[in-house]
Amino acid sequence: MSFIVAGIGAGLVSALLFAVVITGSPLAFLLSYAAPLPVFIVALGWRHLSGLVAAVAGAAAIALALRYQAGLAFAIGIALPAWAISYQALLGRTDQNGTTEWYPAGRLLLWVIGTSALVTLMGAMAVAGDHEAYRVAMQRSITAVLSGAVPGMPPPNLPSGFTVEDVASVLAVWAPFVAGAAFVPMLAANLWMAAKAVHLSGRLPRPWPFLPATNLPQEALAVTAAALVLAFLPGFFGFFGMAIIGAALSGFMLNGLAGIHEMSMGKPMRGGLLVAVYLGLVIGGTILLPLIALFGFVDCLLRLGARRSSPPPSNCSNALPSSARWAKLSASATAMAAISFCRAARRCAPPLPTSSASPTSAPSLKRATSKRRAKQPPSPRSSTAPATCSSVRLANLARSMARSRRVTLPLR
Repeated sequence: MSFIVAGIGAGLVSALLFAVVITGSPLAFLLSYAAPLPVFIVALGWRHLSGLVAAVAGAAAIALALRYQAGLAFAIGIALPAWAISYQALLGRTDQNGTTEWYPAGRLLLWVIGTSALVTLMGAMAVAGDHEAYRVAMQRSITAVLSGAVPGMPPPNLPSGFTVEDVASVLAVWAPFVAGAAFVPMLAANLWMAAKAVHLSGRLPRPWPFLPATNLPQEALAVTAAALVLAFLPGFFGFFGMAIIGAALSGFMLNGLAGIHEMSMGKPMRGGLLVAVYLGLVIGGTILLPLIALFGFVDCLLRLGARRSSPPPSNCSNALPSSARWAKLSASATAMAAISFCRAARRCAPPLPTSSASPTSAPSLKRATSKRRAKQPPSPRSSTAPATCSSVRLANLARSMARSRRVTLPLR
């Protein structure tokens, strides 16, 4: 019964975060973006039925406190999408060897795209059952905002030659595109924060995925192509097509960011590149975001992600955490280059004995290492290391050089 109590508590917290938006303050608007977070946490950390309890409890609380339309909007736009995505994230299948294959992160991102577009459509149909009535209502609301009729929101400076009605009519047409594009990062960010919190608490049933290797399946291309055709149809069919295109744009953008993270691993200027990318998204997102989305589209089309490496094997006892993997070593430049040359060597190279050795020059160390390899057979641990490549041997040599200089390498 603990999952029921946890679900009710999470639903009430989520409902409170959703309801603060009626105050109209910018802080309340930001808090409302975190409304799915409690539902994600309880659905991932307990069980998916707990997330469903949270959805029902939150919707009932809002319906009683405000009105039933608000409770329905909370259930459709916040709670049920968080529960459905959490349910998909915890799916897994076990083969005959007992190995569990969990739901891929790329397909989970495709679910986020589809959920965002569907929520956008259902929200519009809840406002008005007819598309023309919805367009008129949306245009009227945008006109009120642009004309300064909303308290606390001054009217913007429009370019010369444009009236408020003209701008409102254009924005009403692009509203589903913008809504779908905005909903994807909100769901993805809440999912990541909830999964990270549950993982740190030790309640996440599945292992933490290697997110930089996330790659959208090629079904996303077919969905996007169908949405382009659908967008030219009248009524809510075209509305739904626009929502899918906007959601797919954000999905390809996240796919491109994952590709940038993965393809830059081990590169000398990785940190500066990532800082420049994210600063560019903040400062000039209207220019950089379509470029990253285009890169993500090409990545999905050409299957560049198929050449991206996977995380360390689960049976690798020497896998380094990220803090140790990227620790700055005071060893020689050769050691730094060797350890950063190959991710497999960096993660799964067998550790060296902890006993200290006297400092030795590099040539003599190389001769001693060669003689030792010629006389002794490989140790069982090194022969069964998951990663086998020439860089593993190079990394072992570099670690020996670092040890001879009395440098302690973080192995765990």
